[in-house]
Amino acid sequence: MSDLLSIGRSGVLAYKGALQTIGENVTNADTAGYSRRSVVLSEQSTYSGPTTLNRSASAFGGVQAVGVSRVWDQYKASNAWTTNSDSSNADTRTQYLTTMESLLNDTDAGVGTRLTAVFTTATQLSANPADTSVRQTFLASISDAASAIRTTASNLTQLSGTITTQATLQTSEANDTLGALAKINLALRTSPTNSPARAQLEDQRDSLLGSLSGVMAINTDFAADGSVTVRMNDVTGPLLLSNTAVLPSDVSLQTASDGRLAMTVRDGDTVTAATPTGGSLAGLIDSANVNAGRRAQLDGIATGMIDLLNNFQANGLTDAGVAGPDLMTGTDAASINLSGTVTIADIAAASPDATGTAIGTANGNLLSLVSNGRGADGLEQKWKTMVTDQSLLVSSAKLQQSAASARKSTAFTALDETTGVDLDNEAAELLRFQQAYSASAKVIQAARETLQDILNLF
Repeated sequence: MSDLLSIGRSGVLAYKGALQTIGENVTNADTAGYSRRSVVLSEQSTYSGPTTLNRSASAFGGVQAVGVSRVWDQYKASNAWTTNSDSSNADTRTQYLTTMESLLNDTDAGVGTRLTAVFTTATQLSANPADTSVRQTFLASISDAASAIRTTASNLTQLSGTITTQATLQTSEANDTLGALAKINLALRTSPTNSPARAQLEDQRDSLLGSLSGVMAINTDFAADGSVTVRMNDVTGPLLLSNTAVLPSDVSLQTASDGRLAMTVRDGDTVTAATPTGGSLAGLIDSANVNAGRRAQLDGIATGMIDLLNNFQANGLTDAGVAGPDLMTGTDAASINLSGTVTIADIAAASPDATGTAIGTANGNLLSLVSNGRGADGLEQKWKTMVTDQSLLVSSAKLQQSAASARKSTAFTALDETTGVDLDNEAAELLRFQQAYSASAKVIQAARETLQDILNLF
């Protein structure tokens, strides 16, 4: 009778734990990062022998819950983190490249339109060089073009600052996450296998790895105790965290004067240059480099305009028969401007005669300005090429974003099918363990009634 009571008791206790685990699964069905739990049940044996000290034989003695197993698939998790890195990179690139495209304003108030206006008014002035109103319009068009270039340069500079700020925040977040992972590793090494505490630690570990994968591409290697070694990008990448290290490596961000970004990883006394291939940091670094390139191109257009107009003045003659003063000031896109002292009388519209000291043709220099300033290497074409290149980059980034998003969705769906909580499955398990619990209770009841009947014989 005592064996029968023990069997029933073991079943009640084991299935009670199973029901509690199912309840925990249902409660956390919508909790991000939670992996389904299952109770590990094992046969419970009792030992017997001719004497108390000699237990040479064993017999079935019920069931026992030996622990809680966390349902998890390392391959699917690693694939999900990889696709998360790719998607985060694509999202970030698309965001900032699209913003860059909008800042390269190609509307009526944009640089391209303003540059065209300079040559259009120059052509109009060449038809009537003495027209004071057209001369005024010509100078105004130059001022407007310079203003549009300065505004675009200012906007791109501000975007560079925004990208740098975001990259700095993301780098800080990565270091914080690595520090938290180091603490999780330490706790996992001392946590019993198949314990609820270990399952919770592994949930926290995977949640942190998921967050880190959104910041940079990572490679993970898990030890038998659940602790993890993390490298940037792949198995050959810089070491970010050893599973036995108390402190992780330090990730640092460097910003160049033109806004370009670079990264290093310090592991002890070793500093390694590193460029993440995925995650938001990869998108930010790429966007920063593209933006720096656009700013350099805009500086080239600005200096080209300054040189073109000032050379135009130097090569021509004003109505007074002298070389014209500089129309433009500045050294780059941020400082380009129409000279504050120039007047309509200073426009060197005429070309000199053969001696170079007298007016030859009243509009000759204006005609040269139009022919020299336009064409395959002209300012307008350089601007058009830059805007077109940016548009193609944005188009490509959006295609990559769409593909990366689809891969991420597929990978996380596959992971969720393994680790996620299916309420229909939990309902079936709940019914099964309720019936097992009820059956164990009936075993106890049968043992009690049988024992009572035996006692009633006396």
